[in-house]
Amino acid sequence: MITKFFRHFLFISLLLIPVVFLSSCMENGMKNNDASDVFTPEELTTINKLIGYFDSVVHKAYPEVTGIDSAYVLYLDSVCPLMLQNGDISRSGINAQDRKRLLDKLDRKTMSELFFIGDTLEYFSLSKKKKVKKYYPYYVQLNPRGAYVELLARLSENNDFINKYYQQVREFGDLTPKCYGMMLRDYGQLNFSDPMQRLMFIVNVLHTNEVIKDRFKR
Repeated sequence: MITKFFRHFLFISLLLIPVVFLSSCMENGMKNNDASDVFTPEELTTINKLIGYFDSVVHKAYPEVTGIDSAYVLYLDSVCPLMLQNGDISRSGINAQDRKRLLDKLDRKTMSELFFIGDTLEYFSLSKKKKVKKYYPYYVQLNPRGAYVELLARLSENNDFINKYYQQVREFGDLTPKCYGMMLRDYGQLNFSDPMQRLMFIVNVLHTNEVIKDRFKR
């Protein structure tokens, strides 16, 4: 009787172990799925189109490399030193016209979770001693209260590099020259197999279409 009961207990236990293990994996996966926690399914469709666009730029440069992480590192090894040298962000593979066409195609509501997008830049002119306005198509600023910054906050919890980057964004409410310097020098600290970490680099590229020579800080 005891032997029969033991066999029955062992059989039930062996059935339950995979179920418990699978449930645990699913729960952990859901906790780690930061993108779906901060973006709606519709927004993720647009975000994935954005990531896919830059992925295609990288794949075009290194079609023989199958691993996306390796392809990104090779590509950024080739373009980041050029961007650091002269501040020309078009060296990334997206020039001002590409950037305009891309932003024009993507869902504006979703992009507002990343950027405030305008067409006029207002700034104080030292030569004229007053505020002036300049037509600047697709001028963008990071949206400090958007879903993208919330994504950065979540990614920063387990990554020191992203945490330092996020603290810059949190302090200044936008990408700073130091953010650019960190991304263009230390991109090797990102895991490019993670689409959301690829998005971090892409957001840096789209943040400006100007030449920003001598503005990269350590």
